[in-house]
Amino acid sequence: MPPTVLWIRAAEERLAAALRQTTQQVGTPQQAQADISARLAAAFPRAIHVVVLDYYVGFKHRPGEHILQAEVKRPGDTSSLVVKIAGPERLLREKKAWDHAKMVQGGNPVFMPLHACPEGAADDALVAIAYLHAEKAIGADTTTWLEAAVRDCVCYHSVNLQSIISVLHDIYSQTGRLYSTGRLEPAGQTCIWTTPTRRVDGERHALAPTFDLWNTTGKRTRQQVNASFTVGSTSFIDPVDAFRHWDQMLKLPNAPADLLPMVMRGLSHGDLHGRNSIVGIDKDRQASFPTLFDYESIHPDNLIGWDFVEMEVELKSRIYEKIIPHTNRSAWIRKVQEFEAELNFRTRHCHNNRSWPGGQADATTPEARLMAVLLAIRQEASTVLMSRPRTPAAEWLREYLFLLGCYGLMAVRYENQTELQLAAAFVTAGMAASRLNDMRGSTPEPAADVDAILAESYITCQIPLRAAREWNRKKAEDKAERLLTGLVARYPATLHVHYEQAFNLVKQKRGEEALKKLEKLHTEFDGALDEDTWSLWGRCHKDHGDAELVAGMKQWDSPDARIRFEEGDRHYHDSLTKYQAALMAAGGFFSSINIATLTFLRAALCKHLNRDSESQQLRKSAIRVAAELLETKTHWKQLQPDDPVWVWATEAEALSLTGKWADAGASYRAAVARPQCLTFHPESMGRQLARILAGYRLLDEAVSLDAFGDLGLMNPHVTLE
Repeated sequence: MPPTVLWIRAAEERLAAALRQTTQQVGTPQQAQADISARLAAAFPRAIHVVVLDYYVGFKHRPGEHILQAEVKRPGDTSSLVVKIAGPERLLREKKAWDHAKMVQGGNPVFMPLHACPEGAADDALVAIAYLHAEKAIGADTTTWLEAAVRDCVCYHSVNLQSIISVLHDIYSQTGRLYSTGRLEPAGQTCIWTTPTRRVDGERHALAPTFDLWNTTGKRTRQQVNASFTVGSTSFIDPVDAFRHWDQMLKLPNAPADLLPMVMRGLSHGDLHGRNSIVGIDKDRQASFPTLFDYESIHPDNLIGWDFVEMEVELKSRIYEKIIPHTNRSAWIRKVQEFEAELNFRTRHCHNNRSWPGGQADATTPEARLMAVLLAIRQEASTVLMSRPRTPAAEWLREYLFLLGCYGLMAVRYENQTELQLAAAFVTAGMAASRLNDMRGSTPEPAADVDAILAESYITCQIPLRAAREWNRKKAEDKAERLLTGLVARYPATLHVHYEQAFNLVKQKRGEEALKKLEKLHTEFDGALDEDTWSLWGRCHKDHGDAELVAGMKQWDSPDARIRFEEGDRHYHDSLTKYQAALMAAGGFFSSINIATLTFLRAALCKHLNRDSESQQLRKSAIRVAAELLETKTHWKQLQPDDPVWVWATEAEALSLTGKWADAGASYRAAVARPQCLTFHPESMGRQLARILAGYRLLDEAVSLDAFGDLGLMNPHVTLE
């Protein structure tokens, strides 16, 4: 008689929930449950009954594959098992991986023994595989995923930090028996290779196919991350661009020998993360007795460092989501980048000083506890990756960063992540790429002409973009336009390149084309624009408002002047909303001063249009924003090379709005005296000053220009006839 298979309600509900998460569901949950029950009966033919106690949801649900906890009662024996049901090929692969590793002979306490089901079945007759349930093997008060234990430790300090670090040490000490087979090899020959494939023995996955997925599946995430950093930033570089560049370089006959680090290949777990390990938690909230399972990826050609980078990325990408507030996506991404920068700095410091923290009892914040856990993983990695002679010794770190980049890029293939988790993996990869580039010390200058630049491959778009930015600002807009056309095609996911193309249109007085480009960008990037792009959009509307203001001033006594001023106010209102969006996108003093000035201009126009109440409210708001800006000057962040000029110009403009003309003149004088000041800087200051003076005229308030002396700021863009 076949055994009776029973399900408790919680297991039924978890099965139904798991099936809802997959887009490839076949049949109903009831049909799936019936199929699983039939296979359990076939897996344990000598059992009296099988009770399904739980259904486990891993990182990815595969149709036809199920992992569950079952109690199997046989005559004279009852076992609590974790049972994996899958296709014969997957089951056989995991059984052979277990056999290949020969871990049982080592008496390894971390690896949970695997059993074929039914017992003694031939390879082609496997129905399931089973592990002893960890709770029975560990014997602790409670058991949980390693991921859950780390999360509770980091987020709530409800599991002892030092015990988590000890668990990680135990895991890697035992898996170290596998790593002893490791050998150093190039990271690739004609392309970058990652993990071994399961199709053909000896074949490895190429990284290159992953690049295109970041223009489809991961496009939104890639765009949002790239848009979160300032133009010219090299602390984060797009990892798709960087790794594609290295991949292409490998194909060249004269590729540098040190282009990529050597990597250790050999026997390893191959899929080591926080949900493939269970730990015990005792009454004192100490984690201990880790156990590993899921051996399908064990292979003698694995990247050994993968066991460390996968554990790191899978843990931190989920914990970032919990400990970093994410009301603003760009701010969240920058916080992750700042943490990654600190993590890389501390890793270098620990390596250089040959001193790792080994646990921090004084880690009182979630960020500090996460840092301690990640440094513990990296310490274990350094021990393993330095077990082969390296010259210089820091080559292990190059390998680790390289694998971090590869793993972060490959994360786009996994369907089980939230957008924030995928963004964290992409930031990790981009920070690793940036650090790898720094360690090689190779950041060339762009070539001198358009064709030569477009013929080159660059590790980051910021290199050729420097040439386009320079040409745009030195009245070489035609050259810049030709270059940007090529760069937009090459770097479609990078907002900075699109921004510069729109800026080029503005420089050529093609404002309507620029507006259409910006509107298209807003749609294409799903609203994830940065301060510069929102501000350029605001400038386009401001230019329209200026044109109406100029026309109205010229027709001062004409009935048409009112129409012009009404239109000007409408455009200034549209411009103001864009600058406000720029400020929300982590904008700084540039956005704030434009908000203040546009609000002032609207106040002046409303006054002239007899909308006195609205004018008074706007005037108060403009003065308040200008005053707050002046109070916070010491906190203004200078991110661009010419920001020392704009800091003084912004102060001068804010002083002008509050009527402090002598002080404004002194600040304008300081701005034009900066060594970074170029021809276009005074021109831009003059246009903004002319707008303000026009506003004072509309308010019928006299202004003395004596404070501006011979600064040459007055520009005919806005006439005061």
